[in-house]
Amino acid sequence: SNADRLPGSSCTVLEPVSSATGLVRLHGDVWSARTSGPEIPVGETVYVQRVDGAAVVVDRSAPALGDPDLDRA
Repeated sequence: SNADRLPGSSCTVLEPVSSATGLVRLHGDVWSARTSGPEIPVGETVYVQRVDGAAVVVDRSAPALGDPDLDRA
């Protein structure tokens, strides 16, 4: 699915991203986003770690795409 291709994609923070809420622009679309780390301010470039329902989980660093947990296709 398209969601399987999102991990590793870069996106831009549109509203501050916290563990509970946030918005990012990803491939031209606006997505709800969360992070497991500290809040990320508007304008930062972040990377999709995984898709969780209708939201993406993002971080400031790109995921290790060779991670066996990500290669379940």
